[in-house]
Amino acid sequence: MQIPNNDRHVLALAVESAADSIITFNVRDFPRDYCENLGVAILTPDETAAELASHDLAGVTNAVHEIAHRRRNPSISANDLLV
Repeated sequence: MQIPNNDRHVLALAVESAADSIITFNVRDFPRDYCENLGVAILTPDETAAELASHDLAGVTNAVHEIAHRRRNPSISANDLLV
């Protein structure tokens, strides 16, 4: 299994720093089985958000409200931020 040259450094850094996971939309370039054999999970941002929410829903809810509160130009509601 090959990791594209322009992405190898990302996986190498994750392995060397003992990271648990890489969070990316680009899952195609990081074959899960290959990466998991190296001890690194490959997660999409949506999977990461769901995982965080399953462990600390109140914390994630508070973070979403804080992000929405800080948005000024344009302003956005917490509900719209999640869509």
